[in-house]
Amino acid sequence: MKIKNIQIRNFKRFTDLKIEGIPETAKMVVLVGPNGCGKSSVFEAFNYWQSSNFSQKIHQMNSSAQKEYFLKQRAMIEQIDNHSEYYLDICKIEIYLHQNGNKSKFYFRTAYRNDPGFSVNTLEASGGNNTLAFIENDQRVKLNYQKIIKRTIDRLYEEDNNSKTIKKLREELIGKLQQSVQNVFSDLILNNIKAPLEEGTFYFKKGIIDHYNYKNLSSGEKAAFDLLLDLIINLDEYQGALFLIDEPEVHIHTNLQGKVIEEMYKLIEGEGQLWITTHSLGVMMKAKELSLKDPGSVAFLDFDQYDFDQAVTLRPSPIDRVVWQKFMSVALDGLETKLAPEIIVMCEGSLEGKSRFNFDAEIYTRIFQNQYPYITFISGGSSKDLQQESLQFKILSLVLKQQSKVLRLIDRDDHSDQKVEELQKQEIFVTSRRAIENYLWDNESIEKLVKHHDKIKLLSDAIAIKETAREESIRRGNVKDDLKSASGQIYDGLKKLLNLSRCGNDHITFMRDTMCPLITPDTKLYKEMERDIIEPILECASSKQ
Repeated sequence: MKIKNIQIRNFKRFTDLKIEGIPETAKMVVLVGPNGCGKSSVFEAFNYWQSSNFSQKIHQMNSSAQKEYFLKQRAMIEQIDNHSEYYLDICKIEIYLHQNGNKSKFYFRTAYRNDPGFSVNTLEASGGNNTLAFIENDQRVKLNYQKIIKRTIDRLYEEDNNSKTIKKLREELIGKLQQSVQNVFSDLILNNIKAPLEEGTFYFKKGIIDHYNYKNLSSGEKAAFDLLLDLIINLDEYQGALFLIDEPEVHIHTNLQGKVIEEMYKLIEGEGQLWITTHSLGVMMKAKELSLKDPGSVAFLDFDQYDFDQAVTLRPSPIDRVVWQKFMSVALDGLETKLAPEIIVMCEGSLEGKSRFNFDAEIYTRIFQNQYPYITFISGGSSKDLQQESLQFKILSLVLKQQSKVLRLIDRDDHSDQKVEELQKQEIFVTSRRAIENYLWDNESIEKLVKHHDKIKLLSDAIAIKETAREESIRRGNVKDDLKSASGQIYDGLKKLLNLSRCGNDHITFMRDTMCPLITPDTKLYKEMERDIIEPILECASSKQ
């Protein structure tokens, strides 16, 4: 089932709210707005509508405080106490009804998750899922663990599984969850589940630890794992359902928020639909990205700046320039005007991934932050992305154009002189050297490295290591100035030659933690980078004022 139109009357924030025109193609519906605007109240109205004993629930409220929590006007409470039928009109929903659609297929999650740790040592039947009010705590990790155990036992006694191996059954039970965890986390792998009679819980591989207990995860890791676990465990039972999640970003870092939302979006299949409330930058950026990739798959409902004491009709908002800038203002809550740096430079690289996570931006920041604190370097995608104006560039330009100058920086690579001139006219700056590695492996920095370790007599050997690595890279088909392809060999050679320890476990961390600090303002290399990168950026920023 998918929702088409909604009307909510005299319920919490709303006197008469209509939500109309949600497209049938919408796989995800995003309710956007600041705290207190009524987003969660929509979910609570859904919670009552989907129950076949709605009227009984209202009458069973045993205190006026409970009634006042849900019902907006005291006159309505008195009507309910007098057994008026008026309350039946509190919430009306029109759905796109498909083959298996029915009124009971809603699944709710609140924003308040509080399962810091658990250990199961008994087997027991699991209870229900839905919560009465969205201000209540929502503890489900233990409950979902018990569901997995119950399904495991059930599968053992199904004759259809007689020929299956234990490995195959385990993959069927937790394989999808393991894959989702791997898709979202770069350094966390769900290993297995410990049996309940042995203080059962979830165990992970994290770093060098093979049996990392769930209780030792960070609050953000727990929150993200909790959402993935809860959705996957209930997908079979709630096929084609509406999954409603109130503020999924709680406790989760901005970058991780987007990964979690994208994974949940992918998990919803068929006629199901995901509804979320949010005022998170990470969630909204990912939702917009998904909407651009698959037009019509994401609908945005804007709850900001409405007087819900009056009748209000909401329709999905088109994600145009004005609306998106407004959404960003909600997410940043005005901080874009208070904390924005004077100049933002988007350089090559991604905020996702493992080994080169935000690498170029971090190198430039470490080199220039003391002398130029008003310039902020961030990752903006590949060279091609930046030349075509990546999604991140467009978003930052929309939100921060009045407070910051948003510029772009790419590597020289094989761009011709003519192409470099064309790019500079578009305010896209190009480094003088092929790539950032060509700065980090400069001979001046290598000389500082050997001097720092009191091994200046080995300087010629150290330079020879670099040249040998370059020559071998050329024999592999790379161009003569491609030090990026030679970096691993240079790192191995220098580490062995100088007998270095605690300098970085690979060439990426070695360049960042050992070589980068050697580029200081007193070096020729720093002055070259300042002349080729910083000065053109400052000149352009000054001309745009």
